[in-house]
Amino acid sequence: MADLSEDVAARLRRQVVASYETPQSVAFYSQAASSGLKIWEKTVVDRLFAAGTSTRTVLVVGCGGGREIFGLEDLGFDVSGVDVSAALIAEAHNEASRRESRAVIVLGDGAHFPFADGAFDAVVIWSQVLGHVPLSSGRAAFLAEARRVVRSGGAMSLSAHDQALTMPLLDPARIVSRDYPELGDLVIDDSREAAVRYFRYFEEADLRGLCEGAGFAVEAVVHTDDLGEAWGNVFVVMARAV
Repeated sequence: MADLSEDVAARLRRQVVASYETPQSVAFYSQAASSGLKIWEKTVVDRLFAAGTSTRTVLVVGCGGGREIFGLEDLGFDVSGVDVSAALIAEAHNEASRRESRAVIVLGDGAHFPFADGAFDAVVIWSQVLGHVPLSSGRAAFLAEARRVVRSGGAMSLSAHDQALTMPLLDPARIVSRDYPELGDLVIDDSREAAVRYFRYFEEADLRGLCEGAGFAVEAVVHTDDLGEAWGNVFVVMARAV
């Protein structure tokens, strides 16, 4: 018989995909596709990518409508993207066509990235994508897959909500459920996108342990406001593949 937690995780994964395919969500990420990198993302590029002149190929995991893809491409990188939402991938393809972009943008199930071992100089998991992966085991496997597709010595950066700083900002009325299937899990009603979505917030030690367990040497864990952003409730990890 299938493990109950795995059944729940599969349902939550489907819920996450559906939540990014509401008309409101698709419209939001489509409109954001041409807005470029955020201040903190540009700072990560300057600090982590520019430190090694060999960084040319970058994979964006959870690329959505393509904002990070096109922002990185504008800086001269050869970029690929993968996402679980067919609707958002379609929007990214539309924007890529409009730009005459050379980016490779593909649909992936989140458990396996359809790229060869060591195919990239860098991988980014921004937009707090890791927090939408159910189960601690699922997040460990997700980061191990990110390690598989980046070369040894390559760069990795991810962003994730800081639990201690984000929970006080969250309206309790928006919490649909909490602490299920694991302690610390949340399902939140996102009225902006007319979506109900699984979230996981993190402590710094959680992120360090996940990254190191996947084969990344963590160089820094900071907050977005340490990197020039006005808001600071999100962790940013900068690491390299061992």
